[in-house]
Amino acid sequence: MRATGLVRRIDPVGRIGLPTQLRRQFGISPGTPLEFLADEGGVLALRKWAPRCAFCGGTESVLAFRGRHVCRGCAAEAARKFRSA
Repeated sequence: MRATGLVRRIDPVGRIGLPTQLRRQFGISPGTPLEFLADEGGVLALRKWAPRCAFCGGTESVLAFRGRHVCRGCAAEAARKFRSA
């Protein structure tokens, strides 16, 4: 991650305005779901939200199953293990 040099203040109701430059660069428009990430060192980051596999964290070929997201690869692996058990 690199610093952008852009600084914004939080308004009285907790909102932050995302600079136009960053919205264009990352393809963020009104209604785009964003996910907050934080680490132990106090770094707070945003990324575009995408469903992620509950097992491997992948974002490709993810399906919803019983309220969780599972990728096709993990689903196939689970099916093989259950068949052999």
